[in-house]
Amino acid sequence: MTTALLIDDDSHLLETLAANATEEGLELRTASTWEEGLALFHVLAPTLVIADYNLPGSAHGLKLLLEVKKLRPSVRVILVSGVVNPDELYKVESLGVVDRVISKGAGVEATKQLLEEIACANRAKAEPPDWQAFAQAHI
Repeated sequence: MTTALLIDDDSHLLETLAANATEEGLELRTASTWEEGLALFHVLAPTLVIADYNLPGSAHGLKLLLEVKKLRPSVRVILVSGVVNPDELYKVESLGVVDRVISKGAGVEATKQLLEEIACANRAKAEPPDWQAFAQAHI
């Protein structure tokens, strides 16, 4: 089982986060398309999925995260975006369909926030499963 999966078409972001995660000893896999991301989700069973809102050539990242949640409700999902204004991101977050929304416009701060989420997922992976919470997520 993989800890975190990042799906984004921004190759610079993928490379930067992957390099930083590796430096910090964190487990992160990356994908650049909806199709590749969903395939890796099925194969790797990550505990955290981060997806870009605007995935060219495919459905929006929000739809991908909704699909991921439908397949496995216990997975933590985070939406990232560099094109949607902060008010719209807040509206998406307040709907409760994703666990967190992060704006890429923050640059270094966004990278820091994403690495913190990945580190948290890595720490949670080391803990024994909370089967009661797992069962509740599937009800």
